[in-house]
Amino acid sequence: MHRFITVALASALAAALAASGCLTQPPPPCRVVTTQQGQPPYLALLTSTSKTQCADAQVLAAMKVGLQDFVPPGGGAATLALRPGRLVDLASGVVFTADTDAGNNCFARRNCASCAPDGGNPCLVVEEPVRRVDPGDIDGERVNAVGAFAREPTDGVCAMTGEATAAQEFRAEAVRLSDGGTLALPALTARMAFSDVKVVTTPQVQGTAFTAKLTQTEGACVARYDVLAFYPAVACASDADCDPSADLDAGRALGSGIPPDFEPSCDARLGFCVPTVDVTKPGLPRR
Repeated sequence: MHRFITVALASALAAALAASGCLTQPPPPCRVVTTQQGQPPYLALLTSTSKTQCADAQVLAAMKVGLQDFVPPGGGAATLALRPGRLVDLASGVVFTADTDAGNNCFARRNCASCAPDGGNPCLVVEEPVRRVDPGDIDGERVNAVGAFAREPTDGVCAMTGEATAAQEFRAEAVRLSDGGTLALPALTARMAFSDVKVVTTPQVQGTAFTAKLTQTEGACVARYDVLAFYPAVACASDADCDPSADLDAGRALGSGIPPDFEPSCDARLGFCVPTVDVTKPGLPRR
């Protein structure tokens, strides 16, 4: 009988506290959205704080970043891996291109009249991607920056310990061009060093945003940035592309996938959706 009364009183007290708003939601564990197996990356918005010997094309305003955490069950140290899109682009042929195939050039066929006026096959030289190789990292493992990661949040933040660097030592390349010439690409050291990484882990933002410091090195260029990143990266041409809700009447069978609380809009300069609230603050107040 006493046990029944005790349980009943405890239940009544819990209900009263819940009704009064005194119960708080416990913080989620330290996790991020794993951006593998077809999942989109995070978008990092980069604010330049300094740059030395950098060409305009090397200074970044935004960058896609892949993330993956490893939190072993039970105990043990957790890790966080960041895959900077700029380093991937340098390696994969997005940054370095050359006309190595004359077969898709209208000029090579000397018949520009056959090229479609809508741009489908314009009268121009088409450059192909030039992949860069780090002989000491053929599998590209060092394209990832890996550091120790907290298992539980502190004051709404899951921090990565110390600095984590993704790096490639690209060898020199001699690229044969379609006109018989050669393009010489010198060896290049490229690094992306992340520090002060803080993954936002609150009831409203459960690992879908992080801040960091970033140092980018490409040869003689050294640029430093403040980073604000969020998930997912969504390209846009208008605010409608950023709408988290589907709109069948407008031809959108799916929403953007961006959390509605981020209140995203389209940044025409970047061509990506960006939050309009401060995603690092509990409750997501407007800026």
